[in-house]
Amino acid sequence: MRQTIIIGTGNESLDELIKSDMEEANIGTVVATVTTRNSLVKRFMETEATLIFIGEELVGDEGTDEEWERIIEEMKRISLQLRIVYFCQRPADDLFLTKLTTQFVFDIFNDGQLPASYLEQLTSPPVFKNIEKFRGKVGEAAKQIAEKSKEQRAEEIISQGISNEKKEKVKDKEREKEPKTKVITQVVEREKLVHVYEQMYIQPQLIAVASAFPGAGSSILIRMLAEYLNNLSLKVGVCESPYAPYSWFELIHGAKLLIESDQGASWKSWHRQILEEESVTRGSELTANGVGYMVRHLDELLDSWDIMHTAHLVGFGRHYPILFYDLSTGLADERERIILKQANQVILVSGYDPLRVNREHKAYEETLRMIRDKVIVVANKSTSWLHKENEEGFKRAYGVNHVHQLPVIPSLPDIYMSGESFWQSAFIKGDVREQIKSVFEDIAAELLTEDLVKKLMPKESKGFFKKLAGGFRKERAHSSAELDDSPA
Repeated sequence: MRQTIIIGTGNESLDELIKSDMEEANIGTVVATVTTRNSLVKRFMETEATLIFIGEELVGDEGTDEEWERIIEEMKRISLQLRIVYFCQRPADDLFLTKLTTQFVFDIFNDGQLPASYLEQLTSPPVFKNIEKFRGKVGEAAKQIAEKSKEQRAEEIISQGISNEKKEKVKDKEREKEPKTKVITQVVEREKLVHVYEQMYIQPQLIAVASAFPGAGSSILIRMLAEYLNNLSLKVGVCESPYAPYSWFELIHGAKLLIESDQGASWKSWHRQILEEESVTRGSELTANGVGYMVRHLDELLDSWDIMHTAHLVGFGRHYPILFYDLSTGLADERERIILKQANQVILVSGYDPLRVNREHKAYEETLRMIRDKVIVVANKSTSWLHKENEEGFKRAYGVNHVHQLPVIPSLPDIYMSGESFWQSAFIKGDVREQIKSVFEDIAAELLTEDLVKKLMPKESKGFFKKLAGGFRKERAHSSAELDDSPA
């Protein structure tokens, strides 16, 4: 049977040579050549090709073996009969080649050049003897595949969430019946004239927030933004990374909150409950100014923490339609990859400090490339002059088209360390607070859409706020972003 073929080795000259060889040998007809990994699955589905000849030099988003595994797995899921030929230059005992054989890839040419017999091999049906030499690490490959399945399970938990009323020990049959795209929605009702109610459905959001360098301010920004969204009648939660340097318990005055909630010494953080029980008790998060905080206790050690613990921590937290996850300085931490992968948006808090930006940027440059489509950059402690001088460099460094600038607020650390909220503190003048609101309105619009944010804003303040915010946006590019926040 004459086959239909797609070729994509990453070398156009080699593609043409293989095309000519295969058609002359009457192996099949080449229906497409591809120049990127991204287009491979799409072209396969369009052409329904029966043979795909690919090379490891084909350009991809990540350029990793894991990316190839996902692509090959997806194509094999579409058609088990698909024949895949893989061309590379690797030793026969390379673990990735062993993993290819477990995906039923029977044609692997690993010497960096095509053997004289390659057409004869492809003319014949695929046989096991062609891959025997690549199967030396089957045990190790099986272990990695098991770990991968564990990661997929963790991703499912993070994506779908878990009921916090019982342990995550659901029968497999019951879980299979649940829709794969389970959506948790929150209904916000805003009273109008003549007592008509408008229902707004909020798409659940997992928002990762990180500092571009130590001290950039991800934690304080999260607290301000979480309280801002809570004031728009949204249910908001904040989850502290188990790997981040400790900060949150003191930032929200956890000891005081425990006394006020009558929990005291009996309280266990979600992190500790998950390590000990794989479950959490309803209402055991700490709440301040309407925001729920899933944070660690002062003396907690999380040495045995793994990916499934992270999945349960975030999974239980998904009952908050808006859930922030504070990575702190862990943007490049391999253990946080699952959060970055599942996050709807990633807010990167940076600042116009060339020394710190340049010193830290290389550590997470590769990570930024993988999440570039969902990064929102905030330049903290900004001034109009710094913004003008450095904005374009920031855009290039972080791969974004826009940078939100949060002005200098000298008293902000004092306000939060004293237990107050920025939005309620008497140390912040009203006009300063409204100016900062305009920055957070812009950020919220990126997270939730501009139309939804406008609908959520209280009706009585919307007219004044719109005028004030509009005037400030025009002013921001021309005047100093440093704010006078002396006592009102």
